[in-house]
Amino acid sequence: MRPIRSFSNFCLLALTGMAAFCLTAGALCAQVTVSPTSISRGSDVGSIQFTITVDGTRTWTAKSEQSWIALSKTSGTATTTFPVYFLANNETTIRSGSITIVTEKQTVIVPVTQEGTKATVTTLTVTPEKVTVPAAGVSNGDNNIVSVSSSTVWTARSNEAWLTLTSLSGAAGTRFLSFTASTNTGTTSRSAVVTVTAGDLTRSVTFTQDGTKATVSAPTITGFSPSSGGPETRIVITGTNLDGVRVVRIGDSTLVTRFTIDSPTQITATVGKARTGFIVVVKEGNVKAISSTQFTYQEPKRQDTTAVPIGSGDRASLQSLLKTLPTPRTTSFDFTVLSTSANGTLVRTPKLKEKSVQAEIVLVAGDTFSYSELVNDVVVFKPSNVNAKNTASIEFVAPAGIYGTESQLVTAKFTATATGVHELNTIAFVTVYPNPIMDEVTVNLPTVQAGECAFNVVAVDGSTVWSARQKADGGLLNYTLNLKSLPEGIYILQITNGLNQYATKIIKH
Repeated sequence: MRPIRSFSNFCLLALTGMAAFCLTAGALCAQVTVSPTSISRGSDVGSIQFTITVDGTRTWTAKSEQSWIALSKTSGTATTTFPVYFLANNETTIRSGSITIVTEKQTVIVPVTQEGTKATVTTLTVTPEKVTVPAAGVSNGDNNIVSVSSSTVWTARSNEAWLTLTSLSGAAGTRFLSFTASTNTGTTSRSAVVTVTAGDLTRSVTFTQDGTKATVSAPTITGFSPSSGGPETRIVITGTNLDGVRVVRIGDSTLVTRFTIDSPTQITATVGKARTGFIVVVKEGNVKAISSTQFTYQEPKRQDTTAVPIGSGDRASLQSLLKTLPTPRTTSFDFTVLSTSANGTLVRTPKLKEKSVQAEIVLVAGDTFSYSELVNDVVVFKPSNVNAKNTASIEFVAPAGIYGTESQLVTAKFTATATGVHELNTIAFVTVYPNPIMDEVTVNLPTVQAGECAFNVVAVDGSTVWSARQKADGGLLNYTLNLKSLPEGIYILQITNGLNQYATKIIKH
């Protein structure tokens, strides 16, 4: 039976991984096979070997409608193997195509899929984020200082002309950022920011360059006047490049009490308790000048007060001590404390602004205060030995012209027979510990009245720097003060309980 020449005589084979089949009008069509029957590719460019097998010497044609699929052969007879090429898929989505093989009675379609390019995750790391450049600058080259690590190409730019980049871009990977920094001729530091960009990521590096240190001009001393004197003598020192002087001393170690720089050619210094020696001025970097002649220190004439006996708990006014001295020609002058000596603690207690409460200020060498303060303030001597005779003294310097033509050394003397250490309190048996303190101090009050206890911490200038109130039931009260926020220094702790008060010095470390 002859096949009928109509559409039904042709077979259409769709090879999608399933068995091929054909449509006929009674006779089985001649077979054509392909290998592979389907193609799945990665996103990269590439090729495969493709085979078409037909019966006998039948002819075939092959084609693809997709431009990214290229056939090295498009027609042939009998069985043929040839390469098929695929372009790279630069898109992130999968794409589909096909290869169509046609014979006299058959059409075979081979499906082709290709993966998309995976989306690249850009990474960018620049270290360190801060760089310090010396004032002398950095020369051109691979400085091995700033490291750039990126998954893709990157660019860089500087926002300041003094910092230039040798290379404005780099490839993926890790490499150093090359830069050149010019010399900073100024005395102040300057900064620049380098911005590195890769894809949509940016990183920045801040470069700071020190300024060139100003040259310290060496000072000179051309003279000084007067050539001799005692405490509180004002010496006028002349020379050159005296601006910037930080230290003025007589000899190797004796500092003057104070000094002022009047001009680059003059300094006025006030002598303390010193000794004969050359005058030395020192600038930054230990750049110094030494006078060619020595200043002769003259011990002042001594005016001693009469020793004033004070009993335990008593306070001596300096006014009574100073009465033994000649009447000063003026009361508008300052005393300077040169030294103190005591079997115990020697303090002055100026009245504070708040409720006339007295605070304690330990007398130390170098303290300077006015005559009126010395007269009106109270000096408290707290002997350290119980039931023993204790002595204390203070050396003051009165400037020349107050009691005579020369500076006067005034010694105030105290004696006391102590039965205990005196404290300004009416609340008995108070314990404050530890003292000195670091952060906290605990107060033990064994005999308080029912009501409220007020705690105030007062600075030496009279200002209240910490306060709190605590309910008291009467009898024993333990209270801890957290003074961590206070700076180091000397303070007065005041406690008020009804009509009773207590005050003591505490030292914060």
